[in-house]
Amino acid sequence: MLILREKLAVAFHVVFGSSAALYNSMTNLEADGRNFLHEVLSERDGGRAPSDAKVAIIWSSITAAYAIGAFCGSFFIHTLMDSLGRRNTLMRVQNSLLIVGGIAQFCARPSRLFELLLLGRLLCGVAYALTTFSPTFLAECLAKKDHGTAGLMQSLSWATMIGIGTLLPQMFSPPTWHYVYLIPLIPSAIHAALSFSFPDSPKHIYMRHFDTAGAKRALSFYRGADFDWDDELKHMNAERLLDTSTSFASLKHILAKPVLRSPFLLVIAVGLMASCGGIDIAHQYSTSLMVGLHIGSNVAPLISGLGINLFCGMIGVIIGYMAERRTGRRQFVLGCSLMCVLSSSLLSITDVCSGALQQIVGVAGLITSTVSFYAGMTYLPGILAAEMCPYLSRSITVGVNTGASWLLAISVIVLFMPLKRQFGSFSILPLSVAASALWLFLYRNLPETKGRALDDIAQMWTDTETKPIIAEDGHDYGTRLRRLSDHQGH
Repeated sequence: MLILREKLAVAFHVVFGSSAALYNSMTNLEADGRNFLHEVLSERDGGRAPSDAKVAIIWSSITAAYAIGAFCGSFFIHTLMDSLGRRNTLMRVQNSLLIVGGIAQFCARPSRLFELLLLGRLLCGVAYALTTFSPTFLAECLAKKDHGTAGLMQSLSWATMIGIGTLLPQMFSPPTWHYVYLIPLIPSAIHAALSFSFPDSPKHIYMRHFDTAGAKRALSFYRGADFDWDDELKHMNAERLLDTSTSFASLKHILAKPVLRSPFLLVIAVGLMASCGGIDIAHQYSTSLMVGLHIGSNVAPLISGLGINLFCGMIGVIIGYMAERRTGRRQFVLGCSLMCVLSSSLLSITDVCSGALQQIVGVAGLITSTVSFYAGMTYLPGILAAEMCPYLSRSITVGVNTGASWLLAISVIVLFMPLKRQFGSFSILPLSVAASALWLFLYRNLPETKGRALDDIAQMWTDTETKPIIAEDGHDYGTRLRRLSDHQGH
């Protein structure tokens, strides 16, 4: 179990560092936002009312700006995390983007500039992309046995923020709807203001800057006295020596090295599994799907918002907590992934059923997708990146995974409704097939990572020519690197 200091540090990061999820879940602002957009366009055109099609296109662009920002933000994860550091990026850069983005959205109404809504959502999307590194950062700071617990706390925080973001707009009347954009600024400002109180990741401090004393102080901050410094140093040195051919990993370099490529592909596979399980459909279209299943239009929004997204999300976190503590990481990942296969399969066969059975199958698919997402699929890619990927390739792996996940999510959101009108529920069948293929890939290749040192896991992908020497003495990295060079020279 996490000690008190770890609990406080993790709780602070996951609660105050998850504000970006609030902006993505404020879907109840659509009516007010469209009315504002209609007013501004009419004012700019001399009082003539804009066409519904024009309003729909602009509002769709504003809504999509968050996802586009998240996709674009994935390209900055590697550079920012490795150059500025984990703490500075997650606590200062991310929150600065959120504060500027939130203020921009707030100012849109008084300034009569709807473009500020688009700019604000774009910046908040970029900030959300950076938060996907949070589970990895926490795993670098905590003991191996606590990685899963920290990830589940992150999942619980995201689920809570999404629930709050869904309910917040209902607290504001139409003339004051834009004030809701100021609420997420409070946790963002607190998180940024207290950044000086938290050290960076111990692994980043040592791997990037070779600062032994700084890394030890950081470990003491996050773990108290609950660590063996000599053992931590030994494994960090061994991890650094897994690939000594370059000090900067490009995607081409990662794909050329088995010790970097194998964990890279496994993390991407886990990251894509949530979208293949239909979570984007559950988040965006659960209400319309239930109406299509002949569930009353007055009941469907309530079931979707509170039942599917909020209640089932919390149930998923509880199930994830119990399962994570009783199983290995491999079993847990395969279990959550199998639920994704089941959910997309259920959603794809609803048109085969009829009557009450059709409703049961459809709702069961939405519930299964949501439970699997919050049970583990939200944070597992980040935890696995920390447990399997060497420091050299870790940030770029998380960045590529974030970009690939958002690209698939955007594709599903844009294409689902047109394909559904053409093919019905069978439009989800490709996702089910893809989820099945990803599950088989994970079943064949995913190692057990829970409680194991990264250099130990990497042995299964390390060839004999680059196999690291793990010294038991107290030599620093430079001595170990020269020893490895001499060994390879013979």
